[in-house]
Amino acid sequence: MTPLRQPPQPKMRRRPAGTVAVRAIRKYQKNVYLLVPKTSFQRLAKEIATDYQARLYACNTATDLTKQQVVQYLVSMFQDAMRVAQHAHRETIQPRDIALVLRVCGDSI
Repeated sequence: MTPLRQPPQPKMRRRPAGTVAVRAIRKYQKNVYLLVPKTSFQRLAKEIATDYQARLYACNTATDLTKQQVVQYLVSMFQDAMRVAQHAHRETIQPRDIALVLRVCGDSI
């Protein structure tokens, strides 16, 4: 008597490398919520401001506008760093990409 054969299981197909990362990027690009909490940014801004002047006060509107400009600057910097990485045929941003972008733009850390 021969044993019964099980039907062959379909092979699991692997997704191309980076699919999960691209999905996460799209998720955050569609997101309209703040990724940096407001209180954390206020605390950091206040800490940096006290390095320059002991008693410095800022209204909420000024803090919100500052945060908006910082986020815009960081996004544009990372977009440029991504272009540099793509030019080098890589999918991952490395610290040297960010350093190159800052050097080309004339900014310093």
